[in-house]
Amino acid sequence: MIELKISEIDIIVAQQRSDLMGALASSRTNGKGNLAGFVGEALTERHTSGRLVESFDYDIEIGDLKIDVKTKSCSSAPKGHYLCSVMNYQLKNECDGYVFARVNLTARDGWLLGYITKADLLEKGFFAKKGSPDGNFSFTEDCWNVQISDLDDIPLSE
Repeated sequence: MIELKISEIDIIVAQQRSDLMGALASSRTNGKGNLAGFVGEALTERHTSGRLVESFDYDIEIGDLKIDVKTKSCSSAPKGHYLCSVMNYQLKNECDGYVFARVNLTARDGWLLGYITKADLLEKGFFAKKGSPDGNFSFTEDCWNVQISDLDDIPLSE
């Protein structure tokens, strides 16, 4: 897990991208998660020296890898047993794998949690049905999940 500070430029650029995008039809939060998502992409791009792309299927190219960045907002540092999730319907996206991030926009702290290939997510992860329990919460969508501690190191550009 890599901790990074979120810069003012990260916030400004992410807000501009969020304003341009608006709310996607598939958004569970009606676009309210765009800012955090774009900040997660910025942190991933900076750490990996990858190339940000505007694609529905993936967000960053790291060499030949097509990476979809999955970001959650948080209020404290993530722990190894926390889950990283990919919505079941997103598995059709043409990407090689996922980088998971968490961001605390108030404190300007970000964490790049790790990487997993799509194949490994399906092999090592577990499926959770919408409405099934998730601690004190319940899953809001059918999704595939893996613990932070089970993620691999994030690939870097050469």
